[in-house]
Amino acid sequence: HSGTAAEQAHPAEVVAIDPEADLATLRVTGARNLPAALDLDQEAPVRDTMPVFIYGFPGGDRELYTGEDTVSQIRRDKDGAIADVQINGLLRPGNSGGPVVDAQGRLVGIAVSTVKDKNVGWAVPAGRLDHMMKGSVLAGLVFRPTGGRAVGELWFLDRKRAVLGRDLFQGPLN
Repeated sequence: HSGTAAEQAHPAEVVAIDPEADLATLRVTGARNLPAALDLDQEAPVRDTMPVFIYGFPGGDRELYTGEDTVSQIRRDKDGAIADVQINGLLRPGNSGGPVVDAQGRLVGIAVSTVKDKNVGWAVPAGRLDHMMKGSVLAGLVFRPTGGRAVGELWFLDRKRAVLGRDLFQGPLN
């Protein structure tokens, strides 16, 4: 109901992050009369050249933007899982974080990036969202107690649990 008297604004709490995909899951409480959520169990069968619809609020507009484009390439990881969905069409900055769905409304992915002034964009495939929604660990603290303090490293992990980076950590044990 953006731009109407029924519009709602509520604070959100970050409950999960995936820095590799540049996505976060937010929890909003107190909202009322929300539309039904997309069914993540009904993943679209993604294929090259399939038409897709992209939703978002580009440029901070209060009006929902709907774009119709096509899948131009599907990139798979070494295990054969879909790693990226390339979109042949204009993704606008406000589309980031918005759904990319097929003609039946099934989730193809989440719009995440575009090439400036080109008709090329990318979506994180729906199958990779499951990783974040189930609370996968993307960071860990490795430490040893020393005199009432914890001394160690905070490890940042990718989806395959490989260490992406490390930061030194020191803090009280209580």
